[in-house]
Amino acid sequence: MVQTKVLVDNERVKVFEVRIPPGEKLPRHTHPAYVAYAMNSAKVKITFPDGTSATRELVKGNASYSEGVTHEIENIGSTELINLEIELKG
Repeated sequence: MVQTKVLVDNERVKVFEVRIPPGEKLPRHTHPAYVAYAMNSAKVKITFPDGTSATRELVKGNASYSEGVTHEIENIGSTELINLEIELKG
């Protein structure tokens, strides 16, 4: 079961933990600008609204920044995806 847990939500940031078991998918959603930190390594397929997709290998300890995006995430690897995500507000 996919899980999201909000850790902090105030006027400046929203911080949450995302867990996606192997074979599961986080449905389409939208982020404002955000930072993602990989709590473990995982392999994902990211699908965008126009139908294009990309495969990514997330490496434990790596962080990435992204401008706002709409996508869905599918865990296509053998390990649970655990990400810490920080959405920037205002």
